[in-house]
Amino acid sequence: MRTTNVSKLRGAEASRVFNELKAGSDEPIAVLSSSEIIGYLVSSAAWDALQAEIKRLKARNRELYEDLLQAAEDQPSQPFDNIEDLIADLNAEV
Repeated sequence: MRTTNVSKLRGAEASRVFNELKAGSDEPIAVLSSSEIIGYLVSSAAWDALQAEIKRLKARNRELYEDLLQAAEDQPSQPFDNIEDLIADLNAEV
């Protein structure tokens, strides 16, 4: 991953970095301050792709949750007359 120092984001260095991003660079650029990452610069195309992927994953997560919830609701419940029967049934599943 490429890096740049926040103090260099002025003048020629900033123009070079921003031109790379405008050109559609897929690689994020880590912005450093005192050797610590304080942020990332990404192209608008990369940002849009990341946001679309997050949206897709959230929708898929919701679908899986709803499928599991429906499966749990569809599973017949078994009434137990006493706690010993419940414990024996749970132990049998292990």
